Amino acid sequence: GVVYLNQKKWQLALADFNQAIAIDPNLAEAYNNRGYFYLNQKKWQLALTDFNQAIAIDPNLALAYANRGGVYLNQKKWQLALADFNQAIEINPNLAQIYAGRGIVYAQLGNKPEAIKNFKIAAQLFQQQNNMAYYQQVMNILKQLER
Repeated sequence: GVVYLNQKKWQLALADFNQAIAIDPNLAEAYNNRGYFYLNQKKWQLALTDFNQAIAIDPNLALAYANRGGVYLNQKKWQLALADFNQAIEINPNLAQIYAGRGIVYAQLGNKPEAIKNFKIAAQLFQQQNNMAYYQQVMNILKQLER
């Protein structure tokens, strides 16, 4: 399903996620992956339902909190997004994209110093993980914020 998702083969991805859930309804990652599919489709309520189910099954699944935070970010529910990003970072402090998401929230809330701090952490982690495309995106955001 994840491979199909990355290839933008939406129906095949959804079919695989649904099949994974049918085979093992207690597989938190399958709900998280299907939720991510719905997030990409901007089907916010379906995404939230799946992320909530993933978290109910595995409260230590950092990506489910991060992804749910992404839904809240898109909905401009800043405090809910911030709470989920904070929880995700507490569980796994090495996920660069969560710091970037939290940086966006802080920027939207007008807290420029915290936004910059989070984007710097994201940039450092992206660089360490050799993800130069995202590193460059974050560095461009930082340049704009530090003006």
